[in-house]
Amino acid sequence: MGQLATYQNYIDGQWSDSVSGETYTITNPAHKSQVLGRFQRSNNEDAVRAIEAARNALDGWASTPAPQRAAILFKALQLMEERGDELARSITTEEGKPIG
Repeated sequence: MGQLATYQNYIDGQWSDSVSGETYTITNPAHKSQVLGRFQRSNNEDAVRAIEAARNALDGWASTPAPQRAAILFKALQLMEERGDELARSITTEEGKPIG
């Protein structure tokens, strides 16, 4: 088995560890021995950082012309559609439920 993936928080355009530096693992509820990854144990300080970053980004996003915002959202949709099977497997594995 390969090395366990560790996922970071995405705050203010950067990937970062939680303020506490602590992590926890998530397993597949249907197969408890299947560890899916290590995730940040975020706390209130992490949440405040994320909220402040979002608040600071709001003016820039609001002043972006609507056609440009639409293009960004359509690109996100396109990427999700291209990776739909992968996303579906990831979500159902995390939830421990079958597809279909």
